[in-house]
Amino acid sequence: MGAQGGVPINFNDTESVVVVATVGANASLDAEGSKEFGDTIVRYIKAHPGVKLLINFQNITYLSSAALSELLRINEAADQTGGAIQLCGLSKEIHRVFEVTQLSKVFKVNPGEPVEKTIVRLNSESEWDVFRA
Repeated sequence: MGAQGGVPINFNDTESVVVVATVGANASLDAEGSKEFGDTIVRYIKAHPGVKLLINFQNITYLSSAALSELLRINEAADQTGGAIQLCGLSKEIHRVFEVTQLSKVFKVNPGEPVEKTIVRLNSESEWDVFRA
């Protein structure tokens, strides 16, 4: 499953975590692509209640305010279905946006940890560390 005309999205199942990644380098979640990004992930969450998603921002170079709103909508959908969201692979610039907007209190963000290590860590934990503000 992926976005139609915007940023392509890939869902990869691991042991206990589904990794959501954008396909392609230097992707931008601008105002136009953000809604489709959010809709795609919310549809996936609703089709998979209780899913634990690790959203990988490794290829994202720009995040609009619309994308931040979509992330809040994605998080709400996960909460409503008993799922959880964590973020990884954020560049320093995007991580700073999360800190300035205080969204780092809403989302569990794994800055500085390589994506592969985050996946291994989350798959090996007996209980998934869900961050609540």
